[in-house]
Amino acid sequence: MEGILTISQREVDRLSIITQVLNKKITPSESASLLKLGERQIFRLVQRVREEGSKGVIHKNRGKKSNRGYPEKLKQRVLELYKKQIVITDQRCLSMSFCRIDSVARH
Repeated sequence: MEGILTISQREVDRLSIITQVLNKKITPSESASLLKLGERQIFRLVQRVREEGSKGVIHKNRGKKSNRGYPEKLKQRVLELYKKQIVITDQRCLSMSFCRIDSVARH
């Protein structure tokens, strides 16, 4: 045994359906409609499950830091400003306050 594999219910469902495709119980076309994916993606999943086993249905970016996140330095500066008790009424006001006070770029 290699270790413990933690997967979500969605991934369990995917694995079940991909296993049925591998066992020729359902067609890739049927599995595509069940999983609401394209046939091409089903072929990719089938290939990954063949190569990696159950780990093949787990998203590869799980546990990794998002490449769309804000820099840590910016997050810390925003928290500092927030802790200075800036009076805000809504999200837009907060954003405008940060821009005005510290030239924090709005995204």
